Amino acid sequence: MKGKGKSIGWSQIIAGFIIFLGVFNIWDQYTSGIPISPSYYIMILGGTIFILLRSKKSD
Repeated sequence: MKGKGKSIGWSQIIAGFIIFLGVFNIWDQYTSGIPISPSYYIMILGGTIFILLRSKKSD
């Protein structure tokens, strides 16, 4: 991965969007008083792990 610098790939943008969706849905359910669905936590966790793995590979 030489010469690429710190450019963000599409996969990281998608993972970031998934994390954003998860956070947004948790906030929406929290403010509405609805019990929070565990699937949103899994979305955030999965997206975070994916970004961490991708950033480690590029080093």
